[in-house]
Amino acid sequence: MSFPQVKGAIKAYLDACNAILEAIKEFGPEGVPSGHIYNAVMGHMTLDTYQQIIGVLLKAGKITQQGFVLKVVAHA
Repeated sequence: MSFPQVKGAIKAYLDACNAILEAIKEFGPEGVPSGHIYNAVMGHMTLDTYQQIIGVLLKAGKITQQGFVLKVVAHA
């Protein structure tokens, strides 16, 4: 894989992270069941990729997860 391809893949992954974060934000402080978000993106990524992105957002402190409900952290 060439550098431009790697750069493009990284950009696509970060764009997906941001899109999922914005989608969670849209549901407000009550949050949203994770399955609702995955349902909207499942034609664009695998479940494994979706779960990896959720993991990245959790580790970055951008979201919290209680049961299956995802919520954006206030400062995110």
